Amino acid sequence: MKNRLLRFVFTSPHERAMILRSIFWLTYYRSGLWLFPSFITRKAAADLTNNSGNHRQADKALIYDVVRSVRRCSRYVPSASCLTQALAAKTVLKRYGQSSTLRIGVAPIDSTIEAHAWVEIEGKIVLGRLPQQARFSVMSSRPDSLT
Repeated sequence: MKNRLLRFVFTSPHERAMILRSIFWLTYYRSGLWLFPSFITRKAAADLTNNSGNHRQADKALIYDVVRSVRRCSRYVPSASCLTQALAAKTVLKRYGQSSTLRIGVAPIDSTIEAHAWVEIEGKIVLGRLPQQARFSVMSSRPDSLT
């Protein structure tokens, strides 16, 4: 624990800010999904699936740093599911001016369904890739039905 704290203290201000943002948003979404699952999911779907055209060109290094930060920080947030991570990554990317798309997919398994969330930028998965990703059918929603 001491080594991690020292590493955090001696990181660059940019990386420290990214770590703090990642921890904050992971905790925010994880807590919200525990306490108010339908409210958080509806709000996130309405807020985060809409992309505005005011974002700058994709910065691959920044995207890599954000995704790495969210993945690493998710280890310290209990039950940080794929949805929690995708919501946090989408929010942090948005804060840095990077346009991305939150995807939620479902796949049938026996008599139930399995769900998975991931983040895409320019049609490529940047967070949440699975070996059998193609088995998930992307759910779509109409923003006006989420109010």
